Amino acid sequence: MAYCTSAQVAADFKSLTIGATGPVNSTNIADFIAQADAEINSYLAVKYTTPITGTEALLMCRMLSIYLVKSRIQSILRVKTGKEDPDQDTSDNLRGVAIKTLERLAKGTMILTDATLATSADGVKSRSNTDGVENHFDLSSPQW
Repeated sequence: MAYCTSAQVAADFKSLTIGATGPVNSTNIADFIAQADAEINSYLAVKYTTPITGTEALLMCRMLSIYLVKSRIQSILRVKTGKEDPDQDTSDNLRGVAIKTLERLAKGTMILTDATLATSADGVKSRSNTDGVENHFDLSSPQW
């Protein structure tokens, strides 16, 4: 199950036509969405059961997936056209925003309110993960 559709991605652009051919076509957008969703799941699997299924959590994942795919499409269009299109982007670094959000979700400083938390059987729990304890290594003193 994809977190977003190509139509939802295209809706974030002023004038993006998705056809069967061209630098950005329906086939590579489907691939971009699958890759973005895999990246989202790789961050969130530390804390949540993936794929995400909660109603509000799915809205958040949709936004993040659109940001990741849109950022990738913008890069392709810049390379293919050789110029920036001010009509296409009104925000700064969508990929950076998405990755920071995913990192916050994985660390637990931000939560997906209705997502299913991963269990210890999922193999992602540890003392540090569940207690929020950061690893600390002091090279100047014996650790054992």
